[in-house]
Amino acid sequence: MAYASRSGLGRTRGWIVARIGRVKKLSGLLLGLAGLAILSGGDKWLEAQLLQLPPEAWLRLTLLF
Repeated sequence: MAYASRSGLGRTRGWIVARIGRVKKLSGLLLGLAGLAILSGGDKWLEAQLLQLPPEAWLRLTLLF
């Protein structure tokens, strides 16, 4: 399993290194959007919307642990 994971990471690493500028900009944008969502309360709204999607049994299961 470790070998397969390592080879997959090697392929992904090459892709990321080739596009590092875009990856950094995208990471910064996502971090900024997450910060704005937290400051504006948008994260709470999104959480409320997403909690309506799964069946009730799944939610009860997550509360057991």
